[in-house]
Amino acid sequence: MLNPQVTKFYVQLVEDTMLVGDRLAPQIEQAATMLANALIAGKTIYTCGQSNAGLISQILSDNLALGTRIERPGFPSINLNQLTQNHSTERRFAPMLLTHAHQSDLLVIISRGGSDDDLVRSAEVAMDLGMSMILFAHKSDTILMESLGYGDLCIDMSQFDESLLSTLQFQAVECLCSLIDHIILGGS
Repeated sequence: MLNPQVTKFYVQLVEDTMLVGDRLAPQIEQAATMLANALIAGKTIYTCGQSNAGLISQILSDNLALGTRIERPGFPSINLNQLTQNHSTERRFAPMLLTHAHQSDLLVIISRGGSDDDLVRSAEVAMDLGMSMILFAHKSDTILMESLGYGDLCIDMSQFDESLLSTLQFQAVECLCSLIDHIILGGS
């Protein structure tokens, strides 16, 4: 006999997965187009996130750099969490952007909510550098959302419970990578 908690968890996960597909598909498609256009133009994709979202941002960078479903050349993508893993300062991402990023590069921020100071500062630096941004936002990310400029994109996942957020962000990133490969390389 199945544990009711296990059943409840997976039922909620399936329901929320369907909601992401129904409600956020246009934003995920727009994000894929933004990322693909930046890559085609020879720009670099920078990613970062707080807490578990840092792992999701690393998966995004790894998928872009190494590929996922098809063998292809790597795309230029740098995960700021990985680049700064030995830095203990709270504001570790912004200095790396100032050092490495260029105008028209693109920053993907994956947040777990609360407008983390390090992520806010990174968004401010990206804006100052003229970078485009894609933000995966969650509850209380008002300051981060206000950091976005015209042409930037917010994928707001605030409606989803924090206990499922990492899984839903992971699924969105996997879909995003598949769409990017399709836009750039074609095929099915």
